[in-house]
Amino acid sequence: MPQKINGAAVFVDVFAAATNIALILSKFPTVIILVNRSNIDAMRRKYPDSVLIGESASGHIRFDYPHMPVSFIDADLMGKTVLFMSINGTAVVEKALATGAAPVLIAGYVNMSATLRFLRTLQIPECMFLMSGDENSPTVEDEKFVMDFSQLANGGIPDWSTSERDSRTFMSGFYGRQADDPNFSIVFSRDKYPYPAVCRKNPDGSVVLYVPV
Repeated sequence: MPQKINGAAVFVDVFAAATNIALILSKFPTVIILVNRSNIDAMRRKYPDSVLIGESASGHIRFDYPHMPVSFIDADLMGKTVLFMSINGTAVVEKALATGAAPVLIAGYVNMSATLRFLRTLQIPECMFLMSGDENSPTVEDEKFVMDFSQLANGGIPDWSTSERDSRTFMSGFYGRQADDPNFSIVFSRDKYPYPAVCRKNPDGSVVLYVPV
């Protein structure tokens, strides 16, 4: 990631942080706070009634819901404070905000059009995509999303079926899941949760997500 980003940054993690965030936003929580290993305990003490969703490389963290969207698709999160943790997503968003990127968004297929509309309303000339995983070897589903998003932004019509087929093939092998995994059906449901996920850093250093109005 460059030390300075002029313009918008869009963090892409189709499977599954971006999908999870858009799904949570659709349930109208009071707030979503991104947490990491260094502040998760403090945030849980500060918000004792919060709901913790996500994943961690450490096995000692007990989540209310794991990071797969199918696990909390029926959860009642309205009016709740949600703490969300991703193995590398939180770190990427924090770094993007530190570079001066504005705005910083999180996007996947489920909120693709909403993200594009929001960026167009701001008339931002530059947008950098930050893909999940190893910067030198992004996952196929994230690469396909960036290609499809760019094509859509330029007035084209993406080859949705090919993108989903190639992504599912890669994801089945890479993540060790069946091709008909129900989570895959959620992450490729285009515009199912039409909310742009915008990140903001609070004075206390925490990062929150909100839907612009």
